[in-house]
Amino acid sequence: MTSRLQLRPLLKTWSPKDRATLIYVFRGDSVLLIDKLRGHGRGKVNAPGGKFEPGESARDCAFRELHEEVGLHAHSLIHRATLRFLDTGNGFSLEGHVYVTDEVRGTPVRTAEAIPFWCPRDQIPYEKMWEDDRYWLPHVLEGSSVVADFIFWNDRLREWYLERSTVEVRD
Repeated sequence: MTSRLQLRPLLKTWSPKDRATLIYVFRGDSVLLIDKLRGHGRGKVNAPGGKFEPGESARDCAFRELHEEVGLHAHSLIHRATLRFLDTGNGFSLEGHVYVTDEVRGTPVRTAEAIPFWCPRDQIPYEKMWEDDRYWLPHVLEGSSVVADFIFWNDRLREWYLERSTVEVRD
């Protein structure tokens, strides 16, 4: 395995092929998760979200994806994380923006993309999620902001680096 000191500089000059969002909706002590039915992450548990469309901001993408994937309309969003992913084995590269909200209108519905379900925050099924989620998601769920880099080799996490703060960024 290559050391973090060797891999991390790759991300300083790196430009992601894709940009995407995730939106964690809170209701009391629960968070809305999805069983992903198609596309990247199919078969995993995740949060609603998806890739930017041309000319779209992260915030606009988050609003749109939340509605498209589970039928909810968010009133406000708080940006909680910027995550950078590089897979040196298969060339995948993505910059992700994670938002949270407890202000939504509607009831989550199943779509061709996802089966939504409410999960107690203390029972997150990390074993069914992406390998990196166990490192950054607990911080987001407790209200911290995160900037993190994750380096994979053919979908297996090899290295990671995370910084957290309590600074809140409202969009």
